[in-house]
Amino acid sequence: MNCYNFSRRALIGAGVAASGFAAMPALAELQISIVGVGANQIPLAMKPFAGTKEVPEDVFAVVKADLARCGAFRFINPITETGTESLIKPENLLEWGRAGANALVTGTIEKINETTWELRCYLHDVVTGDLLESLSFSVGTGGLRMAAHRMADKIYSRLTGEGPIFASRLLYVSQLSRQHYELIVSDSDGANPRIALKSTEPIISPVWAPDGRQIAYVSFEALAGMKKAVVYVQDLARGSRQAIATFRGNNSAPAFSPDGSQLAVALSRDGLTQIYLMNVNGTGLRRFTRSYGIDTEPVFSKDGKYLYFVSD
Repeated sequence: MNCYNFSRRALIGAGVAASGFAAMPALAELQISIVGVGANQIPLAMKPFAGTKEVPEDVFAVVKADLARCGAFRFINPITETGTESLIKPENLLEWGRAGANALVTGTIEKINETTWELRCYLHDVVTGDLLESLSFSVGTGGLRMAAHRMADKIYSRLTGEGPIFASRLLYVSQLSRQHYELIVSDSDGANPRIALKSTEPIISPVWAPDGRQIAYVSFEALAGMKKAVVYVQDLARGSRQAIATFRGNNSAPAFSPDGSQLAVALSRDGLTQIYLMNVNGTGLRRFTRSYGIDTEPVFSKDGKYLYFVSD
């Protein structure tokens, strides 16, 4: 199974390459295409959800787009059906198998009242006839899209054995002009973008806190009359933020510990750039590496026992 788990080296290379785009015209567009996974794709059939036309958000389209975007599935063309099929136990699974499918997704959407919808989704094993997953969500209109992402997660996880990836959020920087930068939070598919910060100076290295309530990033805004790289921690719900690394020299590359209590940062306050640890509120600074090179880009291991970083 290949759904693009990039190596650390590849990510570092991507970061270096991305920095080169700063010299390009402000509105230049970067497009990335990932190909070459067709041989490993799982054949999947999806029937449009009953009741889709009545819903303000096309739930079926969101589910299918999620599964298509990850590259793990190859979609089977619809077969000709006659009569009314049971969505919970379809009688024509054998025909879907002949068409080349390994699994079939069906679903319904029902309006409960003016603000509430009942969503049901079923995942069938075409070969054995087993019902692999039966999902039900009761959501308001504003929750339809996230419910669709959760459906896609269940389907993806059950068929690939991998963890969920769609009911999540993106954190990224958009440069709209030479002096217009925005730090944006969106759904995993780019929908529902919300601006967390606007700045006339570059914003780099945005990262999530483990609980998703805070973010950290580096901004080059003027602080105390001086433009320099400063590490900020920001509360997304309140919009409030705190400059937690304002030392002389370079302040960069924040990374949250798995429990969210600490940050690892790269600082050049004592000469060469080295890795330091501090509490998430900026207190308790302590030096972690002591080398004769440049140490940067720290990342905690999942259990918090180790710290990985790049060094020359």
